[in-house]
Amino acid sequence: MFEDIIGFGNSDPVLFIDILIRKFYIIYADSKLKAKKIKYNPLFEKLYTPLFDNLKVEFHCKLIDIVLNLIDGCEISEVSRKLYKKIGLRVTLTQSETDQLLEWTPYFKKFIFKTPFSMIPKTLCKTPTELLDAMINKIRLIYRSDKAMERLLKQILEVATEENYGKEMLNQLSELVRTSEVSATNKKILEFPPSIDDILAEKSATKRSADDDVDDENENKRRKNELGGKKVYLLEQHDDWRPTPFGMSV
Repeated sequence: MFEDIIGFGNSDPVLFIDILIRKFYIIYADSKLKAKKIKYNPLFEKLYTPLFDNLKVEFHCKLIDIVLNLIDGCEISEVSRKLYKKIGLRVTLTQSETDQLLEWTPYFKKFIFKTPFSMIPKTLCKTPTELLDAMINKIRLIYRSDKAMERLLKQILEVATEENYGKEMLNQLSELVRTSEVSATNKKILEFPPSIDDILAEKSATKRSADDDVDDENENKRRKNELGGKKVYLLEQHDDWRPTPFGMSV
C-alpha cells in the first residue's frame, strides 16, 4: 500500500498534491480550524514527512509551485474545475486554508537543497545557482516578508553542502543571508523616532487619565460629605417593621 502511494505520487505529482490539499489530508478545512480554535496543526508534518521523504524531488518542487499559485489566488482551469467536482475535491480554498500551506514550505525547501544537485532534473534547472535564484524568487512571492526570507535562507544554508551544490552557489547563498541581516539591521536603525505630536499626545492621554482618577476620587469624597456618614438604604425605613415570611399576608 505504501509503495503504491509513493508510485502514484511520483508518476502524477500534480494530481497527488491536489488530493492532499483539496481533500484536506495535510491541512485542516476552515470549519475545523474554527472548531479547534487553531491556525495550523504541526502534527500533519510528523504524520506525512515519512511519506514525502520517499518521493522524488520533482514532487517537492511542484508542490511549492502549487502553493505559490494558491497564495496568489490564481484561477484554476475549467478542466481542473470539472475534474475536482467529479472526484470530490474542494474547488476553492479560503485564505485560512491556504495559509496553512506556508507552514509546509520550510520542509520542502530543505528537502530540495539536501538532495544532491546531480539528482535534480535538468528540466527544472541547469545549474545550482539557477535553482537557488528560482527558489529565492518563489520565497519572496510566497512570504513577502524580510524576516521569513532571512529565516528560510538560513535553513537552506544549513542543509546545502559544497559537495552537492558547489562553492559558487554556497557563496551566493551566504551573501544573501548576510545582506538580509544587514537590511534588517538598517531598517531598525532607520526607524523614525516618535514625533513631537506623538509625544505630546501620549503625555496628554496620560494626564487625562490621571485627571480622571483625581476627579473620581473628589466626587466620592463629596458624596460622603453630603451623606454625613449616614447609612443609605435602598427602601424607606419603617419603625414598626417586622420580618414577614414570603407569601404570607400581613
